[in-house]
Amino acid sequence: MTEFQLLQTEKSYLVQKHNYYLIQFADKRFEPNKIEVMKLLKKEGYNPLTIKVANQYKKLKRRGKQSNLISIKRPKKYYVKLKQGESIKFPEDNNANNVTK
Repeated sequence: MTEFQLLQTEKSYLVQKHNYYLIQFADKRFEPNKIEVMKLLKKEGYNPLTIKVANQYKKLKRRGKQSNLISIKRPKKYYVKLKQGESIKFPEDNNANNVTK
């Protein structure tokens, strides 16, 4: 439930130059505040200096033939700044090693 994922986007690679990491939680309903994220990261062995929370805008989706638009809530993103020299590694792609011929 408290497992987080690193987001791999162009913006996340740009902010890594300043030792910020962009994370998102696997369970989209679990939206902790800054203090809870700090405790979770310290439990994992990281030493975060600051945490910034970004709410993503709701996405409109069409349902049916008519223009019945519904809004879909999207999970929060967290910008985590770590101490100098620390880093969060991106997970290895396990599917690339298990290629069947």
